[in-house]
Amino acid sequence: MPWNESRVSDERLKFIAEVLRGAESMTDLCLVFGISRKTGYKWRARYHAGGPPAVVDMSRRPHTNPQVTPTDISNQILALRAEHPTWGARKLRARLQRLHPEQHWPSASTFHTIVKRAGLTITSQ
Repeated sequence: MPWNESRVSDERLKFIAEVLRGAESMTDLCLVFGISRKTGYKWRARYHAGGPPAVVDMSRRPHTNPQVTPTDISNQILALRAEHPTWGARKLRARLQRLHPEQHWPSASTFHTIVKRAGLTITSQ
């Protein structure tokens, strides 16, 4: 006799169907399906918010990356570098800090990375 295969989303839909039927309590259903009550309530809320497509696994990828320098800051760095092509990262950072003290500026190494990525570094031979 072959094993019965089922996908996780199918099991979640079975769980939601039982919840909507209302014959058993959430606690009993969660016990039968082997999940915590917190998870049961989470899947019920997702189903009510988005229907059957909402019960599939969502991406765990972060929505934002705190390590990325905002575009406007990068543009200011590159604009100042265009005005002063011989200035290095530390001098660029110092000037921008004096011009805009209210702004939080990244480190000098980040300035260097931004300038280098734009292809504006001077290589010595």
